[in-house]
Amino acid sequence: MPLARLIAISSRALRWLGAACLAGAAGLTWAQADPPDRVAYISLQEGSAMLALDGRGSWTPADVNMPLTSGARLSTDPGSRTELQTGSAALRLDGRSDATLTLLDNQTTQLALTEGTLSASVRSLAAGERFEIDTPNLALVATTSGEYRVDVDPRTGSTRVTVRQGLADVWGDGGQNRRLASPQQWVFDGRSLGVVSQGAAPARDGFDRWVASRDTLLDQSRSARYVSREMPGYAQLDPYGEWQQDPTYGAVWLPSVTVADWAPYRYGRWSWVEPWGWTWVDDAPWGFAPFHYGRWTQIGPRWAWVPGPAHQRPVYAPALVAFIGGSAAGANWGVSVGNSGPGAAWFPLAPGEHWTPFYNASSRYRSRINDGFPPPRPGGPEGNRPPPPPPGSYVFQRRPGAVTVAPRDQFAVGDGRRPRFTDGSRLPAGQLADTRVIAPPPRSAVPGAPAQATGPSGRPPATVLMPRPDAHGMTDPRNTRTGADRQPAPAVGAFPGGNPDSGASRYEQRRPTPPAAAPAQTLPDGRPAIGPGPGTPAPAERERLIRDVRERDAERNRQQAIDALQQRQEQQMQQQRAAQQRQQELQRDQERRFEQLQRTPPQMQPQVQPQMQRQEPRQEQRFQIGAPQQQPQMQPQMQHEMRQERPAVREPQPQQVQRERRRDEREERQQQPRLRNEGFN
Repeated sequence: MPLARLIAISSRALRWLGAACLAGAAGLTWAQADPPDRVAYISLQEGSAMLALDGRGSWTPADVNMPLTSGARLSTDPGSRTELQTGSAALRLDGRSDATLTLLDNQTTQLALTEGTLSASVRSLAAGERFEIDTPNLALVATTSGEYRVDVDPRTGSTRVTVRQGLADVWGDGGQNRRLASPQQWVFDGRSLGVVSQGAAPARDGFDRWVASRDTLLDQSRSARYVSREMPGYAQLDPYGEWQQDPTYGAVWLPSVTVADWAPYRYGRWSWVEPWGWTWVDDAPWGFAPFHYGRWTQIGPRWAWVPGPAHQRPVYAPALVAFIGGSAAGANWGVSVGNSGPGAAWFPLAPGEHWTPFYNASSRYRSRINDGFPPPRPGGPEGNRPPPPPPGSYVFQRRPGAVTVAPRDQFAVGDGRRPRFTDGSRLPAGQLADTRVIAPPPRSAVPGAPAQATGPSGRPPATVLMPRPDAHGMTDPRNTRTGADRQPAPAVGAFPGGNPDSGASRYEQRRPTPPAAAPAQTLPDGRPAIGPGPGTPAPAERERLIRDVRERDAERNRQQAIDALQQRQEQQMQQQRAAQQRQQELQRDQERRFEQLQRTPPQMQPQVQPQMQRQEPRQEQRFQIGAPQQQPQMQPQMQHEMRQERPAVREPQPQQVQRERRRDEREERQQQPRLRNEGFN
């Protein structure tokens, strides 16, 4: 693709994305399209955070199990941490972070991080699926599964990208890009991918260790054996229930509840979430997957959740229930709750019962959302199964213990209050038997329906972000689909007196017209300006934001200093332990040598006895006067042999030596006269 065309595509994409972020129109463009098959939801909230479902700056407290889709914006408070799950990916935000779910559909997960820290653990990335994180300076596009972290510092304008596992492309202004492999960390400055530093990924800090611990819980989840990992919330089931194999339904999950009158869709609240309408938000920490996927049944006295086939990619539903009503409640309401006046009643769907959405949806969408739930197989003890319903009705439609009832003023309460729901026993006698399935109450008929409050001070406005300049990576949610496959919302029953706010007309009337986007401001070099723009805070507000940024930096620096000190202390302790081990090894070696010396007996050298020279016996010789005396000589070899064969002679005692000496002297005196006489002769 030519560079000029690529830059033109980048400019058009940037203008579109900036307008979408500033106007919050990403969540308002599904009037004629099927809702996405998947959503994100808040799976864990440590501390506090604020949520704007429409992304336009009106905030409510972020609650666990709240579903999120395109346009939702999260802002975490200092010291807080938030985890989102969407499909098999997990997104974690550190304290003082601001992120927007720019686009979430069946193929694309696109987030915008304006400040703070975002860590993404992408378990799988199917063919044609894209995962992208945009910042004011760059866009990170994951090309493989892995672990990616992005830190945005709005004060310095720098962006730090850490790739611990996987492979990612980083895109800047003018089509510049770099490929980052693991384990690497890059720090970029500005929109042109100016490299401040690069190197190997550092040791994990406190936030990274928290991310690793959360990933371990997902990796070791027992529930992943029975449901698809693309189903958000599967890991939360492990500590709160047990899995069993049922001959009728297959794998079922039984929650561990202690409330006597507990039933599905009773302990929680209803919240209006576009584009689905009334959405169930359960109070239980495990209450996401069992209330948006699968069906419920009863096995004996216990409720059991039937998740459906594990090999299929699940399709999200706002609440798999059916609303019921009669003819005595008045317009827009289904039942009469005694002295409390009109109200609403609903019950969970059982396996084999199809769910009918009350928003615009194609026939193909309805088929996918009910796929995998045929009628139950015959088998198993009949006493442990709910009795079959009458023709044309549902299993739990007329069972008081399964039906939940809400008075009109308790159906949807705001200001952080929890509604008070009861079972079907509060209905007047005979009313439950005369009910039929109807549409849920319209939003306009619900008093006190929670409207998002004004955002707290200090929440920064949305920032124009840098999208990926690849035209194939930008999925415009404004591309709507029309045709013969489009069908209006079904008319399953009707409210007494008519329901002017139901079906397609209700859905389209409740969607406001997106405001026109302000023209993008540009700098002298042609780059889009980040600010000031629509929603830019006043000078006092700007000072407060700067103060918050400095406090955040000071807190982050303090935490980094603490982590570095702890790391140094751990290294010193490791060195001390190693030195102690070496000293102990040396001491053990010395002890072993000493023991060996003690076990070995000393070797004494033999004492050598002194030897006396052997004295040969004297031979009598006759001397002649005048003749030289000749002594007999021996051959050298004989001398050598005699010396070798000479035995050792014991050392004579002094008395013996004296006796021998006197004897020799006597013999010499006796021989002298005889020799003299022989010489004369």
